[in-house]
Amino acid sequence: CLEGHINTPDGQVMFNVNRAILERGSVAIAPLPGYNFGWQAVQTDNGQLLYSKFGLGNSLAALPFMALGQVLLPLARDSEKGLFADYQRRLGALNAARAPAVPYTRKLWYDPSAGNYREALLAYFATWANPLIVAGIGTLLFLLGMQLGFGPGPALLLALASNFATPLWHYAGEYFAEPLSALAPLVFLWAVRESRRAAPPRTGLALLGGLGLGLGLLARTANALLLPWAALYALWLARGLDWRAALRWLAGLGFGGLVPLLAIAAYNYARFHSVLETGYGGEAGKFTNPFWGGLYGLTLSPGRGLLWHHPLILLGLGGAWLAWRRWRAETVFIFGTAATYLAAYSKWYNWEGGWCWGPRFLVAVLPLLLLPALPAAQFCWRRGGGARAGLLALLAAAVLVAFGGVLLNYNPFICWLRDLFAQDPASFAARWGFTDYWDIMRWRWEYSPVVRAWDFPVRQLPVLIAAFRYPGLVLAVNLVLLGLLIPLLFRLRRLAAAALRAAPE
Repeated sequence: CLEGHINTPDGQVMFNVNRAILERGSVAIAPLPGYNFGWQAVQTDNGQLLYSKFGLGNSLAALPFMALGQVLLPLARDSEKGLFADYQRRLGALNAARAPAVPYTRKLWYDPSAGNYREALLAYFATWANPLIVAGIGTLLFLLGMQLGFGPGPALLLALASNFATPLWHYAGEYFAEPLSALAPLVFLWAVRESRRAAPPRTGLALLGGLGLGLGLLARTANALLLPWAALYALWLARGLDWRAALRWLAGLGFGGLVPLLAIAAYNYARFHSVLETGYGGEAGKFTNPFWGGLYGLTLSPGRGLLWHHPLILLGLGGAWLAWRRWRAETVFIFGTAATYLAAYSKWYNWEGGWCWGPRFLVAVLPLLLLPALPAAQFCWRRGGGARAGLLALLAAAVLVAFGGVLLNYNPFICWLRDLFAQDPASFAARWGFTDYWDIMRWRWEYSPVVRAWDFPVRQLPVLIAAFRYPGLVLAVNLVLLGLLIPLLFRLRRLAAAALRAAPE
């Protein structure tokens, strides 16, 4: 699913932090012309400096890959340097062939042409981080499935579903903080449960659980919404221990979380001379959206509704009672966390997350909500007949929707919708009362990305396919990675086949 570009200004700002670290040993960034929302300006003795308002987590995750790209850059050949500008060439050919009333355009925040190949190549290497994080989410769900007693077959299917039947498939190819935010609660949950299986509890694993929570905060400060439920869950697990063992175990958990918190405090102080200033300023408290409107938008709206972008949520909700009967503390943690995120973002002024696929801010809790889907799926499969057919139909729908998120490049789609609206805003206002193209995408099914993924002519093209037309460094790197993946894919195929054979039992 890797297209090899950074599509959003938010992602570009995080990428620019990486470039500043690599090139100047600084976290001060240059402005993006036409975009004024991704940073705060700070006046210093050396003049005005701009600092990103986004968390450091995504930048740190991508930094090693960008460093690798910088090392490999001298191996690039001139003949391949049109690779990252190929998308614009294909858009031009599409416009010439179709002559649409509203031309297809695309907005990138950096120049991907041959003359700026270094930045384009480093941006490509930066996008490696999220696919690996999403693979890590699948691995942790497999481990949690095993830990919760479901066996290797169902646990493997859970892992595969997380990667190919949810919005994570789309976000693996984007440069957003959502995958890292989604990884954090899984690291916490698996590590603390695993640590408590030993007697005495393993403090090192508790430390890893705390580190997972801290990494979530490093990705996005708003992931602090997870902390009250994590604290309650940890106190629940500590019951039954003598007070010394409980104190030692909880101290390990707290110390693990303290390390990323200290990094956040240092980063805040380096930018704004305050450990509490994250960069969002007053924006962080703008809970001004009507709650019920935000709730409907995040759950059921055509353009952003969780139900339409993640159909497996039905299975997760349907499995709540079964999960409650099997593991009550975990069920409270999962649904308490999910409800808190939903309530908080329903009130936030930018509830939908900007130019993105689906309800972006809820992606952080989607893997958690797959855990109660597992007993529900097992129940439906064992019932047979209509229940089994319904389960397979829901899974097929989820895969198709998730694939639509990979197929559609929402960047040119939203550009097209914006230009379509600008061409005749009066007609849209007369028909539906809309005064902004955002409203068309949010509330009208005919312009929902879920629906238009299948007929919008601008498609995403994986960089590996494009690289065959521009052979060189990127093609070689992709072929090496593919060679490493092939044995793993054959192994997964054998495991999946065994899982399907064992499913009726």
